[in-house]
Amino acid sequence: MLRALSAGVVLLVLVLIVMLVRLSAADNSVAVSPATAATIASSEQAFDPDPAVLANMATRLARGIRVATISHRPAAPADEAAIAQLHEVLRSSFPAVFASLKVESFPGGSLLLTWASSDPSLSPIMLTAHQDVVPVSPGTEDAWSYPPFSGAIEQGFVWGRGAIDDKASMFGILEAVDHLLSKGFKPRRGVILAFGHDEEVGGSGAAAMGRALQAKGVKLDYLLDEGGMVTEQIVGGVKPPAAMVGVTEKGYVSVELSAEGAGGHSSMPGVTTNIGRLARAIHRIEEHPEPYQITRTLEASLKALAPGMSFGSQLAIANLWAFSPLVSRTMASTNSGRASLHTTRAATMFHAGIKDNVLPGRATATVNLRLIAGDSVARAVDRLVAVIDDPAVKVTPNLEVTREPAPESDPEAPSFKRLADSIRMVFPDALVAPYATVGATDSVAYKHLTDNVYRFLPIRWRPEDQGRFHGTNERIAVTAYGEAVRFYIQLIKSTSM
Repeated sequence: MLRALSAGVVLLVLVLIVMLVRLSAADNSVAVSPATAATIASSEQAFDPDPAVLANMATRLARGIRVATISHRPAAPADEAAIAQLHEVLRSSFPAVFASLKVESFPGGSLLLTWASSDPSLSPIMLTAHQDVVPVSPGTEDAWSYPPFSGAIEQGFVWGRGAIDDKASMFGILEAVDHLLSKGFKPRRGVILAFGHDEEVGGSGAAAMGRALQAKGVKLDYLLDEGGMVTEQIVGGVKPPAAMVGVTEKGYVSVELSAEGAGGHSSMPGVTTNIGRLARAIHRIEEHPEPYQITRTLEASLKALAPGMSFGSQLAIANLWAFSPLVSRTMASTNSGRASLHTTRAATMFHAGIKDNVLPGRATATVNLRLIAGDSVARAVDRLVAVIDDPAVKVTPNLEVTREPAPESDPEAPSFKRLADSIRMVFPDALVAPYATVGATDSVAYKHLTDNVYRFLPIRWRPEDQGRFHGTNERIAVTAYGEAVRFYIQLIKSTSM
């Protein structure tokens, strides 16, 4: 008995030693690489805007926000007159950029700008953003502190639709290029800027630009689109800020569930109504969610964030071979954490009936699926049909608006490390972590041009900002916008290292 107990203690100690060795061996370094560190001093001296410069930058952004380039659903891109007006603002705000870079226009108003390289043997990089914005929800206009298309500069913020999504990115990129041109900078790698006109309703403009670049034989070193931000106190269990860089994005498909049958008077219903049949189908969908899995991207994300977590969390993450079920259960306690673990299904619309005493002859519901990396639209729909398990419920995917999950870009690639270095130089207090973005972006239109597709918006994002994205009182701090411009300057300069 004593011998067995002693053996058990020894085994436990050995297991703990193995865990601690794994934990200490994990590469959680957040240091800037020597090559990048060599340029830190000069970069900071090159762009340290005083209040007057920041004010001018904010004014230019505000002018862009005042142009209501609204895209509506169903797929109705922004009015071409509004896009043309925005182009006038861009050209008058950044004359040197439009004079120095090659400018190509595409149907609808998408813009492709190319900054020639000093070393044609190197593959160019691409920075993308979009010109259109989502509508303001009817009836919410009075809830805004300042009118949604006023571009008001008040209380240290620029207010209005597009301040975050995504005019801050587009104007910030152009500010960076304009600044570097004024300093005589010439990139060793070419820099391509792609500004789509209809990202919010499908991204046909980005698709056209992607095809044009492919026809020219362009291969990119990497692509950077909008995506994750520098989150503060938002990622559960992580104390320092976390710069979340999307290296993949979930797929997307909506399916219509429909049930048809005899209608009639509500005083003489059948055993099962069409509404009841659909309600049962949706109940089964919610009662049988997709299983959890820790993907390659999620594992890399957890390990990158681990230094900002408790010792117990670090221990578990360093040993996912033993603790992945525990980690999954912990993450599943929040909606965002749960969404990163599996393909999600959500009932979003339900239509049936015309009168309170009439049985509808047809009922429909829409279920939106967001597909995890490695899944596919076809397999996800097949599993949905199996879960519903009712031949009387017809399942019809909307294949006109669908996206397969994006490939997972390697967070160990040299281009990711250069991106991470640029982030750390501007946000030195932040951990940099790869992750899977949930929303769709224009980046998928360029995935055939490079294996390195990243999604990051260099803006600090706090808990009080959560409802502003596509919501009321969208705004960006003037100082935060300055950080974003500084980031883009550093990122472009890193192409010459």
